[in-house]
Amino acid sequence: MPDLTIVVMSMCSDLERDHTFHIKGYTQEFNSRFMQPTCTCPAYKFSKEPKWCKHLEEAQHLICHYHEQFDGPPEVEGICPQCGKPTVYVRVGV
Repeated sequence: MPDLTIVVMSMCSDLERDHTFHIKGYTQEFNSRFMQPTCTCPAYKFSKEPKWCKHLEEAQHLICHYHEQFDGPPEVEGICPQCGKPTVYVRVGV
């Protein structure tokens, strides 16, 4: 297996923080550390792995998912090209 090269890339700061939304009477939480979103609705509770529901689908669109590795470099250093929020730098193995 080849060795990985570590490069520094930018991603939206939105991906680095936790998010809580309230959609149609249910609470959706996106935890940046565990990367597993949760919802309080019955459909989520009884869904098979990977756990998912329509409320998480709706809430997911409220979070910016920009990452230089997948979306290309930002035009302006330090500014997310998708939402305009600040970017943060992460180390990525390529």
